[in-house]
Amino acid sequence: MLLGLLTVPEGSTAVLIHQEHGGLEILPGTYQVRRQRELADEWRMVAD
Repeated sequence: MLLGLLTVPEGSTAVLIHQEHGGLEILPGTYQVRRQRELADEWRMVAD
């Protein structure tokens, strides 16, 4: 499920911060932001 787009301009970086996993540097570019799904007995949204 596509939620939106993230564009990081050239010469910039963005940082994605997660309470448990720390920070992740995101380099310049355009990225799709999606909702992750998993298949157990049926398709469902991943909840962290």
